[in-house]
Amino acid sequence: MNIDDLKKIAQMAHIQMSNEELNHCDLGDTLAFIDQIKNIDTANIEPFSHPLDICQRLRDDKVTETNQREMLQKLVDHNRIEAGLYLVPEVL
Repeated sequence: MNIDDLKKIAQMAHIQMSNEELNHCDLGDTLAFIDQIKNIDTANIEPFSHPLDICQRLRDDKVTETNQREMLQKLVDHNRIEAGLYLVPEVL
């Protein structure tokens, strides 16, 4: 892999690298490691969604607040409410 290839890769990855950094960059070891990973037999390995065996704690689905729509709508100009809904300016 030459410096032109590294420049193209850095540009595609939106990474700014100086010429000095490009001269010291060696992706050979990284690419060799990726080739090793490609050769691993994963046929009998089950996929998992999380590396730790955890269970998500869920709370009970209970109403914890009362409906305060009428009280809150009394605070708004009555011309801005219609059928219990707030009227807002058109955005288009």
